[in-house]
Amino acid sequence: MIADIFDATHPEYDLESPKWEYARDHYEARVLDDDTTLTNYLVKRSQGETDAAFQERKDLADYTPFFAYIVESMAGRLFAVDDKTTRTWQDEEMSQGLGDPKEPGTPAYQMTHNADGKGTNWNTLFKQSAMDFSVYRRLWFIVDPKTSSRNQPAVKIINPLDVYDWVEEGERLVQVKVDDTSFTRDGIFELAEEEEQRLVYELDGWKRFVKRMEENPDKGKMGEPDEIAKVYEVERGAYYFEDKDGKQCLPIFYVELPLRRNSGYILARKNNAIFNKESAKDWLEWAANFPKLISYSDNDLFGKQKEALSEGGNFLQGSVEAKHPTQYIAPDTGPAEINRESLQQKIEHFLYVAFKEYSDSSREKTATERRIDDAEGVGSYLELLRSAVDEAENRAGWLVEQCFFPKQVRKITEEGELVTEQVISGNADLWGQFFVERSSDFLPVDDSALMKEIKENVFGFDPIPTDETARLDAAKQLFDHLGIKYDEEALTEVINQAAARESQGRDTDAELERVLNEPVA
Repeated sequence: MIADIFDATHPEYDLESPKWEYARDHYEARVLDDDTTLTNYLVKRSQGETDAAFQERKDLADYTPFFAYIVESMAGRLFAVDDKTTRTWQDEEMSQGLGDPKEPGTPAYQMTHNADGKGTNWNTLFKQSAMDFSVYRRLWFIVDPKTSSRNQPAVKIINPLDVYDWVEEGERLVQVKVDDTSFTRDGIFELAEEEEQRLVYELDGWKRFVKRMEENPDKGKMGEPDEIAKVYEVERGAYYFEDKDGKQCLPIFYVELPLRRNSGYILARKNNAIFNKESAKDWLEWAANFPKLISYSDNDLFGKQKEALSEGGNFLQGSVEAKHPTQYIAPDTGPAEINRESLQQKIEHFLYVAFKEYSDSSREKTATERRIDDAEGVGSYLELLRSAVDEAENRAGWLVEQCFFPKQVRKITEEGELVTEQVISGNADLWGQFFVERSSDFLPVDDSALMKEIKENVFGFDPIPTDETARLDAAKQLFDHLGIKYDEEALTEVINQAAARESQGRDTDAELERVLNEPVA
């Protein structure tokens, strides 16, 4: 019974996993991995294409990952304005939360520089999630308190293809089963052995199950196999997490891009159509560039000609009665031209669907035009992508806080039934400080224009009123932008001297105005 549950999958997984796999293969260019995979995506004509011709076409297959370009472009545009992101790790008094991410030794510093226990930067992890959201639409995340580096939790992205089954009560996950199959070996001189494993996450903790093939005690009987699968629980651990409503929750959760359709799968299908169109075009051009020589000669002369040509000579014998001179023939280029035009239209349509700005992408646009484009297409999608990435990061931050500041709970039971839960020690007042919100303005900052504006407004002919600290910050920004090294103490002195001269000038002007306005005696 447990062996059957080991491999059981959720109905939604059965429905969506083929789409996830299809999108993944086209994003990661796995369509070219091997002959079997290529055959799944490169379609053989049912009429008029021999196996040998199809194999030749597969050998020439040239896959262009347009889908990947779109996915990475969208993530790039979202994170190109990351300097506008608001991210808080602690409260204003700096007494609660994960601390200062710039201060070594604080939890925030540790997580910023090593989010997954493998040295991946926190921001890099969620950049990857932005790309994966566009591919799969749904992503799973886990905050693993037991996988640690320097005794810290690990935040990981889990591919939806690896989450086989789950149980929800209302909107709360209460059980999740994840594929954790691994390859183990003792050294480089040993062959790797695959071991099928599943991790089951429940409210009170996790369990690891392994499936092993063992000798069948009924081996030899009619219809009985020599080996049967056995499933064993090999490891378990405990944890305690709460959601923001105070209910016990899992350390694993999923976030979906708020679209009713799986846009990644749709674009992957379009990319595959282009791939097949390209393959047909390439094969037509390949065939057209091998003209065949026709010799209008008798059998004796033809034999001598054939012998004189290389083996596999590219020629045909014509009719002697036709009395034509020896000539070359080649396929008509018309079909290839039509295919090329059709392919170009498909590529343009693909990019239009993905960006809705392909026709104008070659020219420089004003900020107003870019904002209109964003409102019509790209910006709308980026807003959805932004909300999904923000939700994932905020939920991960909430669980990370509980890893560093755990609540200790003792369960009181009677005859195996839970009676009550008693908090032994609590740090819940330290939770909830982490918060992130990305900007909805997806136009990158023009640094040169910004520096010019700072220069004019702070140091120009008619500057806005500022104090010495603000002027110092503005000067430092200008020097940093220009790559000019400076001594901060000396720069502070220059700013103060300039402020003193300005103050003296204002006093002189005021005195002169007073004298001029005095009544004449």
